[in-house]
Amino acid sequence: MNPEQNDSSPQLTPNRAGKNIYKFILPAVIIAILAVAGVMYTFLINTNKTDQAVNNTNQQVHATRWNFGLVQPVFAQSGQENVMVKPAVPFAKVSVAQIENIGSFTADSNVVLSDDQKAALEDSGFFLASNDLVGEEPIRDDFVDMYDQFDGSSNQYYRQGDDAVFITSDLALHLYHILIDRSFQSIEETKFQPMLRAMTKSLFADSLEKYNTATAPALKDSYKRLAVYYLIPLVALDAGSVSAQVDVDPKDFDTFAQYLDAVKAKKIENSAADLTFSLADKIYDGQVLSDEIYDLASAELALIQKAEGKAPSPLFTPLRVEFENDYSQFKPRSHYTKNDVLKSYFVAMMWYGRMGFPLNSPALTRDALLITAQINNLKVNDQDLSKLWSDMATVIDFFVGEVDDLTAYHYTGVINDVYGAEVTSESFADEQQLDNFIAKAKKDLPTPKIVSELLWVFDNGGQRDELLASTKQFRFMGQRFTPDAYIINNLTQGEGLPEPETGQMLPSMPTALMSMHLLAPDNEVVKAYLDQWINDPVRIKQQGRQSDKVIAKVLGSLKAEFAGYDAVIWSKNIYWRWLDAFKALLKKYGEGYPSFMQTDAWQKKNLGTALGSFTELKHDTLLYAKQSYAELGGGPGENPQLPPVVKGYVEPDLEFWNKIIDLAEITKTGLESRGVFPGDYETKYELFIDTSKFFRQLAEQELKNEKISDEDFEKLRTISFTLGRIVEPIPGQELTKREKRAGIIADIHTDGIKGQILYEATGKPYIAYIAVKDANGTRLTRGVVFNHYEFSDKFGERLSDEDWQATVYEDNGVLPAADAWSTQLIK
Repeated sequence: MNPEQNDSSPQLTPNRAGKNIYKFILPAVIIAILAVAGVMYTFLINTNKTDQAVNNTNQQVHATRWNFGLVQPVFAQSGQENVMVKPAVPFAKVSVAQIENIGSFTADSNVVLSDDQKAALEDSGFFLASNDLVGEEPIRDDFVDMYDQFDGSSNQYYRQGDDAVFITSDLALHLYHILIDRSFQSIEETKFQPMLRAMTKSLFADSLEKYNTATAPALKDSYKRLAVYYLIPLVALDAGSVSAQVDVDPKDFDTFAQYLDAVKAKKIENSAADLTFSLADKIYDGQVLSDEIYDLASAELALIQKAEGKAPSPLFTPLRVEFENDYSQFKPRSHYTKNDVLKSYFVAMMWYGRMGFPLNSPALTRDALLITAQINNLKVNDQDLSKLWSDMATVIDFFVGEVDDLTAYHYTGVINDVYGAEVTSESFADEQQLDNFIAKAKKDLPTPKIVSELLWVFDNGGQRDELLASTKQFRFMGQRFTPDAYIINNLTQGEGLPEPETGQMLPSMPTALMSMHLLAPDNEVVKAYLDQWINDPVRIKQQGRQSDKVIAKVLGSLKAEFAGYDAVIWSKNIYWRWLDAFKALLKKYGEGYPSFMQTDAWQKKNLGTALGSFTELKHDTLLYAKQSYAELGGGPGENPQLPPVVKGYVEPDLEFWNKIIDLAEITKTGLESRGVFPGDYETKYELFIDTSKFFRQLAEQELKNEKISDEDFEKLRTISFTLGRIVEPIPGQELTKREKRAGIIADIHTDGIKGQILYEATGKPYIAYIAVKDANGTRLTRGVVFNHYEFSDKFGERLSDEDWQATVYEDNGVLPAADAWSTQLIK
């Protein structure tokens, strides 16, 4: 696959003749061209470009004056276009007898409303129902497949009363998740993995050479560790690049179609298997490894390959006695299980993101200074390594946020201040200057805001700042600060003393409700469920801690802090903007909004929406975001009569539609300005943005209580055709079973004390039946909403999407309890 994406945007043109009929035609010659080109390019990219790195980077930088000129780039942020109106829908509860399409809806859908369901429609205006429409393997996507079944035939002569769809905010958020997740998957697979491999190859070669030639004992010791530090991700990246090559010979098949089938089968087989990597002997990539380098790297690789639980790090723990590494984090999860290229990228970036060089260790700080020198001075294929490193970092910054650790940007400035202009590797052997650097870095450089390690240290109440300061450290490509992880980290505690004022300890295991409450502190429904969680006697007994007073105290401080965040903060990157969309959904809907939106029941529905999308956000950013830790159709015939217009509905929250449109537009333009936008997704982004603007237009008309044209109602009824084009694979690619399923999982917190991991997950979506009344009539509609789960499981091997989906879709295991706020709406 070519890392330089084609700027053209091929149109996807499925022809659907009727309800649930899909017809996808692609000429075999195009398949052949794409397959051959892909195989040829994969061979070339892995045998030519990356393997040239060492020849271009063996520079004698240690013998000459180093340059430290790394500067962090700044990108402008675009503003958003807001459409707002004063809601003017007359307040009116709907009785079942008033629903104009109730007869045709129930007859056409074979849905018989129970007394409880009728009562829910009259009381709250809607109810949720379990999903019996999605099977073991969706056709394209759970959400889109369900809407396709709802809206019926694309031929208006075959429209039916049950075709009245309700477009939910859940659908829009889910479609955005698909776009951003697949966009970054493409960027990581075709650009970042080869870039990271080339950089790592150069850094390893340079470190090994300096280890072999260094005379100063301190420098030789540092370069030994750095050779191991780079060799570990290099072995994984090399293994992923090699195993991704499909070893199938066309000459072994009678037809080219058989060959393509064999290639597809081999890719599926490779995807299902674990990525394997190890050091076979003491010569790697033609370079001889010392016994110590080989033994250290082999020991680390074995623990990473196993990816189970905590253990002392052979490389780092001897210099950080309080540190145990959580090797379970190295199990590929999220979309990184799709192929070995992505698996290898996951392992390498997890290593670079989690393994740190604390300022409390002079030896490891010297290592970090040498890493900073390498980033500033080495080249890769005639390019400055600093540019490749910075290009990757700025894209990830735009996606998730700034690194919550010290980086080469920070150290470059302090090196210039402490060491001056005349710097060589020998400068870093000077112990006094090293002490001066450490003192200045501790004083001037920012402290992390999130604890994300298993540390044998006391986490005393009221002393979190001191704990964080003691963990100040450098990372090559550190994980990012996110506000929800910051919230959870402040509201959890490992082993230590109680908070002095309240006499209580914070829990070691949190809930995502904490983050939802900080996003919407005035939402009484969220607050009520959080209070239930805080005062749950079962939870208190399991934790061995009563924490109500100390949680209230910390929440008060966090609320004051978050109240000071302005629009600039909430729009600083994709992650913050995504969370900002939840704030719109968790507000109170007042006078002028439809009556069903003014109920507590709708607040519960939207809490499920926010948590479902939050799960997708954590899933998509799992590799980059710091995780919180608690230490330890045909014609109708002649003269047909056109059936009545089917009148659907769009969730009328203009603030939400403004934000989701802005989020998609900023994502597209932001990736374009950074030179990494995958051109094959151009049409998909445009479709999503244009469709969302259409939904916003209808929502505006609904809130004004205006008549909507028959043409717009018909466009809404058949919208699943457009939705399908958004989620379908780009030409030349196929979706795995995992990718078609909406059920995903993300681990968001590790409780080192109780040995538990907190998971957020989604299952098969619920069906929402909503009775609406406006100038266009009183009607029953249906849409799709998230099905969210939160649960903890034992600390060990972490759950992947495949593990979770086996339970959700294949009845392999027992599902955890569903959220109370959702189950109360199911009738």
